[in-house]
Amino acid sequence: MKTVSVMLSSPPDEPLSRMAVAALEAEASLRELALEVSTDSSLPHNSVQLSSGGDSVASDRPRLIGDPGKFLELFNQRQKTPPTLDSVPRGVETEGAGSSPASKFLVGVTSCPTGIAHTFMAAEALAKGAAAMGYTMKVETRGSVGAKNELTDEEIARADAVIVAADANVETVRFAGKRLLETGTKAAINDSKKLIEEALKKEPSSSEGKSSEKANGKKNNAVDSISTS
Repeated sequence: MKTVSVMLSSPPDEPLSRMAVAALEAEASLRELALEVSTDSSLPHNSVQLSSGGDSVASDRPRLIGDPGKFLELFNQRQKTPPTLDSVPRGVETEGAGSSPASKFLVGVTSCPTGIAHTFMAAEALAKGAAAMGYTMKVETRGSVGAKNELTDEEIARADAVIVAADANVETVRFAGKRLLETGTKAAINDSKKLIEEALKKEPSSSEGKSSEKANGKKNNAVDSISTS
């Protein structure tokens, strides 16, 4: 596996640096790249330098967070399609008890205040967890650049359950009548399979829906209490 050196002008534990590294890690996993992160205070303020095998590219943290793929493209092409896209192959449909043929299909929405790192990390974790359990999942991401990979009415209608993993308000009106689990992005990143199991055990919603609350520990406490690694 090719290794890319990530040189930060600021310590990696600074909030903006953490977001930059998280965005790079999520994209690097799709390109089968390993990251080696270090700090060089001699670099210009707010800058990031990526290098591998004689190739190098420089950027600043905000631009890198907004489009990490643009900067990793130099080192490797994507090896697989991101699981948050609708191009994920559909699962084989099986008969469901007391209903039309079960789709083995889930939908979700992820969102965080900046709509960058945690939004996409949570979406990827949910899609991977669903695949490991024999489900196909489409995840809509919502952030400062708007909604991406938006769910259609038909997809929502045939979904076995809905997971909203958000640290910002998300309208849930369109999920009325579905099994709906609301939680935060960290819970999805830490243990997506557990969230999916919880969602599938839910009773279908009978309310007309509302805006989800920001993840604050009041919703799905049992799952949100999972500590970060």
